[in-house]
Parts: sequence; structure tokens; C-alpha cells
Amino acid sequence: MSIDPTSSAATIGSMVAKYTATVIDGQLVLDEPTELPDGTKVEISVAWSEDQLSPEERQALVASLKRGLAQAARGEGISREEMRARLMAKRRA
Repeated sequence: MSIDPTSSAATIGSMVAKYTATVIDGQLVLDEPTELPDGTKVEISVAWSEDQLSPEERQALVASLKRGLAQAARGEGISREEMRARLMAKRRA
């Protein structure tokens, strides 16, 4: 018996392969040919990539998040209510 690390279910005699596909006119089109026989059932997971950050932007984001966590750990943060008030004030300005 083998256990698929991406699933909590145990499987017997199964194999996991990873393929990528592109949606074209509402249909999934594999990016590379496959020799899977007709009728083969597949499970699909969607990998979202909405942010479109460059590597530099992602690095800056991670650094900012780490600074914020360190500030919060030192007790330098502000309450949720204070943050909301500040954001609302900016919105009205």
C-alpha cells in the first residue's frame, strides 16, 4: 500500500503523475502529450497565480511581512479597530 502525499487517502497499486494544462475555449488542453488511455479518470487541482508579482516584488513583500511579524512580536502593533479607523480615514480623504 502506498500513500499519496497530496491526499489523506491511502491507495493500493496507484500512481501519481503531474501534468500541466491550459484552458482553451473552456477545455483543458495538456501542455505536453500523454500516453494515458482513453477513459482514464484524472483528478484536477487548480494552481492560482493571480498576483503576478515579479521576483523582486515578492521578495519585498516577504521582507515586509517579516518586519510586520517582528514588530507585532515586540508589541509594536496597533489594534484591528485602530487599523480600520486609519483605513477609513484614508478612504474618505
